[in-house]
Amino acid sequence: MRRLVLTITLAAMGCTEADGGSGDSDAATGGNDSAVATTNSADDATGADDDSPATGADDDSGDGADPTGGDTQGEVEFDAPAEEEALVAFLDAMGYAGWAAEPDYHESTGPHGPGVRTFYSPKAVQALESGAEQFPAGAATVKELTSEGFLYGWGVWVKAQDDSDGGNGIYWYELIRGEDGDQVYGNAFGSNECIGCHSGGFDFLLSDGTFE
Repeated sequence: MRRLVLTITLAAMGCTEADGGSGDSDAATGGNDSAVATTNSADDATGADDDSPATGADDDSGDGADPTGGDTQGEVEFDAPAEEEALVAFLDAMGYAGWAAEPDYHESTGPHGPGVRTFYSPKAVQALESGAEQFPAGAATVKELTSEGFLYGWGVWVKAQDDSDGGNGIYWYELIRGEDGDQVYGNAFGSNECIGCHSGGFDFLLSDGTFE
């Protein structure tokens, strides 16, 4: 497995879904058709804050976690884990690969790099197709971050409860990999690095919801 040697400089940590087709979101430009290469597994994770919304994810939830998602948090089944260690395992396994996704990679107009593509979980797709007023608990999106066909990171949004609570009910996570080590942004419920620009989107999602 090849490790991408890439130095990424971000002007600011934007929101994990600040890309899409309208408003402050990305303009889909056709993007990069090159195959995406997976990178090495992430460094040891630190887990989410103890005072974050209860999701049923224990501190040791990464042990034996299902890398393909489908985690049950209390009585709600989450399409993606809302805890760092389990989430990184899910991303490394590309557990989101079977989700509906934007038609192609395209340049981000935000801080997410030259080639991004958003994947929508089954619960997110159901909400978008039904015209729901908000996403349900357990819905998620994963944004692949690529450059010249190589995958170097992900931006993730996981709805932890039905009420978004001003963005506090959403788990925000972005992982950037490079030769100098991993960089993590968000990794929290209600991350101030993310909710500012996301507040203008549909239930804190700025992507336009286009998928195939």
